[in-house]
Amino acid sequence: MRPIVAGLCALGALCVATQAGLGQSRNPLADLDLEKLAQIPIVSAARHEQSRMGSPRSVSVVTSEEIRRRNFRTVPEAVGSVAGVYLQETNYAGGSPIVRGMVGNRILLLINGIRLNNGMYRLGPNQYLNQIDIDQVDRIEVVRGAGSVLYGSDAFGAVINVITRQAPDPRSGKEFSGAARVRFGTANASGVGRADIAGADGRIGFYGGFSESRFGDLHAGGNRGVQPFTGYRQSAGDLTMAVALGPARTLTAGVSRLKQYDVPRTDVLLEGSDLKYLWHGQGRDMTYVRYEQAGSRKFAEGLVATVAFSRPFEDVMRIQASAPTVERFLSDHVNTATFGLQLTARAGTAHAFTYGLDASSDWVGSTRSDLDLRNGIFSAKPGNYVDGSTFRGFGGFVQDEVRISNRLDAVFGLRADSFHLDTEPRDAATGVVKVHSASSAVTGSGFLLWKLDRRVSLVGGISQGFRAPNLDDSSMLGSSGLRFEIPNAGLNPERSVNLESGIRFQGKVGSLSVVYFHDRYHDLIDRAPALYNGLPFLDRNANGKREANEELVYQRQNISRARVKGIEAETMVNLAENWTWTHHMTWTYGTDVSLAQPLTRIPPFYGASRLTWQPRGLFWAEAALLAATGQHRLSAADMADIRIGPNGTAGYAVVHLRAGLRGTILSGLSVALENVTNRRYRMHGSGFAAPGINLIVGYERPF
Repeated sequence: MRPIVAGLCALGALCVATQAGLGQSRNPLADLDLEKLAQIPIVSAARHEQSRMGSPRSVSVVTSEEIRRRNFRTVPEAVGSVAGVYLQETNYAGGSPIVRGMVGNRILLLINGIRLNNGMYRLGPNQYLNQIDIDQVDRIEVVRGAGSVLYGSDAFGAVINVITRQAPDPRSGKEFSGAARVRFGTANASGVGRADIAGADGRIGFYGGFSESRFGDLHAGGNRGVQPFTGYRQSAGDLTMAVALGPARTLTAGVSRLKQYDVPRTDVLLEGSDLKYLWHGQGRDMTYVRYEQAGSRKFAEGLVATVAFSRPFEDVMRIQASAPTVERFLSDHVNTATFGLQLTARAGTAHAFTYGLDASSDWVGSTRSDLDLRNGIFSAKPGNYVDGSTFRGFGGFVQDEVRISNRLDAVFGLRADSFHLDTEPRDAATGVVKVHSASSAVTGSGFLLWKLDRRVSLVGGISQGFRAPNLDDSSMLGSSGLRFEIPNAGLNPERSVNLESGIRFQGKVGSLSVVYFHDRYHDLIDRAPALYNGLPFLDRNANGKREANEELVYQRQNISRARVKGIEAETMVNLAENWTWTHHMTWTYGTDVSLAQPLTRIPPFYGASRLTWQPRGLFWAEAALLAATGQHRLSAADMADIRIGPNGTAGYAVVHLRAGLRGTILSGLSVALENVTNRRYRMHGSGFAAPGINLIVGYERPF
């Protein structure tokens, strides 16, 4: 363990020392020029385009070139490659990012700025980020820290905005292009194919594509061999069209669908608590229309209005080991309609305003039927949620970007939200329980960027975050193991106060960013003992005494408080002509203040270093070291989790090698040999071991 810690720190120190000691590079890398990277446009930090160095927020970007070169299998894998993000995978079709100690529905997911989180998103890790096709992605922006002022509920630990490939600008003239991509991997016997086309005729632009993927059961490192219950299939397609309505007005429409087939839940199947747990269909359908207008107006220099409809769905077949003669068929889907209006305006030269409103409405469909395997008889049962439940939200925001002086910029924001939830859960022991809840939140933020000189800047800020109680929090009713859970219509939003400060350096020979964060969370929702009809247990026979078959009563309540602090550091250095070193590392320390114990699912100290060689010729190559210490600082929930256990997770150090060609007919060819030492390791909190030695070949051919 100590050598791994020392290695991570030494690599980081070497990068910084090299950055300070080297002279100017004679030839900045063509594709990795540091000044160009600093000016990569981002839109998620302020809801409009700006440069990374021009934002006081902590933002990481995964570009389309990185996606192509590194042959990421999924969007979660790509997100997990940046500073401050640790990836947890319950199953191979999952992938839940952990950012600043937050996971699951405490991370806000967006696609092209449209929220994916809905009223059924559950606490803890989930699989929803992997319901975006990686081959559809143009870039991914990760804004670390609370983003509730601009984006509302769930933006506790981060905002992850996946920006997909779009139709070309209709005004670009007549053009037509296409591409075909394939990718193969040996550790999972995988094959992925993608074809897309794009074009424009001066008034209309279009882009469309289709992907098909097959992933076999995964080979782990060491002598572990094939891990059963890991393989799955996937199909995806998308189409966007853009129409020029004038020189400054554009109407864009898009539709996409992704479906995964025969997806096993790996952790419970390997552990044996379930004999069958299979998503025989899960995914997401989405349609949106967006109107954009630019030009000088009295109250708006720019306007963007978006209407979207999405339908995530899950169909599960399950047989529990405790009831081997019953197979459950569960089907859940959410029809979500969202609307967003965003405007930008200036007041003189010192103030730039971004303001608008967001609204969303969820309608839930949920069913369950049980098959008695002994006689083939089906019986209807209550679903995971109440069919017909609704969850609605509405919010308005304003942000002011202030130029205080030539060296000092500030960003202030304010937001107000309200939420309404209606459902009527039913259980044989209680009958119908009507649940109507209303909650609201007001949040604010303020950030500063102080340019000490043209190369060094200080950044810092304070922000509030919140998460509104949703259907998964408020409406649970029925037996769950040894518990009987009852609804709670009086839940308040979870809230946080987030502090961060950092320093940035940007020069011709390198860049460095170090951020310290300290977050305080209160009113966190967790299960707690409760009363039903004045008793702490479910009195099924109404005799006032607890019998052996009568469960204790629990309820979700605002009972928890937590503190999370940590450091995120990343650097890039031109070591010499054609050689570049990038490095990032993250340390997180979380405490459940209410229970006086570690906060659950806190990642270990981890990081990655990459050495890239890219001469002017036809070849590029990269060596990468990924490492993490062991995580043995565990909560009671961690030790009871079959994905972690009482012994925690061992540390690891893994080497990847990658290479590719450019400037020839094979310019789209990339080859990787991952985990070259065939190391056996597991990401903390994951339900299976990571891939062993893995040869990946990808090729993209435009036409």
